[in-house]
Order: sequence, then C-alpha cells, then structure tokens
Amino acid sequence: MNDSLPFQLLADAVLSLHVAVVVFVVGGQVFIIVGNLRAWHWVNALWFRLVHLAAIAVVIAEAWIGAACPLTSLEMWLRTRARSTAYAGSFIEHWFQRILYYDAPAWAFTLAYSAFGLVVIATWWYLPPSSTRHSRGRHATKPGSAHRDYAGNSYSIAPEGQNMSKYCQSCGMPLSKDPQIGGTNSDGKKSEDYCSLCLAGGTFTAPDFTAKQMQAFCVEKMREKGIPRPLGWLLTRNITKLKRWKSP
Repeated sequence: MNDSLPFQLLADAVLSLHVAVVVFVVGGQVFIIVGNLRAWHWVNALWFRLVHLAAIAVVIAEAWIGAACPLTSLEMWLRTRARSTAYAGSFIEHWFQRILYYDAPAWAFTLAYSAFGLVVIATWWYLPPSSTRHSRGRHATKPGSAHRDYAGNSYSIAPEGQNMSKYCQSCGMPLSKDPQIGGTNSDGKKSEDYCSLCLAGGTFTAPDFTAKQMQAFCVEKMREKGIPRPLGWLLTRNITKLKRWKSP
C-alpha cells in the first residue's frame, strides 16, 4: 500500500476546505448585499454575519502580521509527508498566480484583503444584522433594504414581496417614518398613499418628476449622507414599481 496516499487525500481535503472558506467569504458578501435587496431575511441572521465578519477579520490579521494561514501550513505539511510538491506563499497568492499568471507582491494582497474588509464593515453599518436592526435607532428598519429619506434619516424602501401600501407610492419611504404621518389630500385629509415630502394639499411637491428623476433625487440625497451612488441606485430600484409611476 502507498503510505503517502492518506496524506495526499488529507491534503486535498484541506485544500477543498480552504476553497470553501474563500467562497464563503466572497460569496457571503455578495449574498448579503443581494439578499437585502431581495428581502432574503436569512442573510441578516446574526450568526451568519458574525461568522462572515470573523472569517475576513482573521484573513486581514494574518496578512498584516505576516502570519501563515493555518490551513495553508497544514496542507503543505501533509503534501510534504505525501512526498508531493508543496508551494510557497499564501493560498490565495499561489492560486491567483497560477490562474492569472500575475506575480503580485505580498503587499498587494494585504491591500486587497483590507479593502474587502472595509466593504464588509460598511455593509454591516448600512445593512446591519437582524438583532441590531431593531436596537439601533439610527438604523431601525422594516425588513428590506436600508437607505435614507430626503432629510437623511434611515428607512427601508418598499422591498419586493412586501405590502406596498405601507410605503409612500412616490419615493418609497415607509409612511410610519414620515414625521407628518403622511401627506395631505386636496380636502386637507391625510393621504394613505403618499408622504408629506411628496404630497401637500393634493399636489405633488415635484410634479414634473419622472420615476427616474425621483430615483436620481433620492440617490443624490443619500450620497450627501455618505452612501455611495452605485449602492444608492441599487437600494432605490423599486421606485419605478410604485403607484405614482405606474399610473397612466
């Protein structure tokens, strides 16, 4: 029997686990953003977000202190015992070079890990996990995508699959977040469809706006509050599905 075979199999198993970790870190971030846009509540489970945050934190810490990844070290030890070829450098660096044939310096990977970590932290801040979503007043939202109204207050735009009547049918702001609890109709009564920022006395405050212009207006206000414009466009994409813009 080949004595090196068990070590080879174990090394391949460790490699597969390492690939799974990388997929979880990168793919998890994609799922968190897309899931919030699609109102997938499971992506905001605290355990999932904590594990994801911890995973990228370990990667960044290893890169900054120059420590070898334990999985890489274990795989190399197993491959050495299996008398197969081991590789130098980090797991990602090695396979990045193998796939793209580009020999990047170690600092470039440290910078990339750190930048990705900042994206994860920013996502945690703008799209917090479910257990913190109700405890932080600034980010208390209904299920769905968190963004801000004209004044910069945090709110959740009408997500797909939710009861759209609870949201302003012009800008998408939850009517419960409106300081005036809704706009006013021509008879002075409260509107059940529009917020006070969009409707006053039965007249739209921006009567000439198209749906795209309303979206652009909201995105710009969000940008002024520190939300990147591309993320703002993603978070306001459902505006075009609201009642005002669907009317002939």
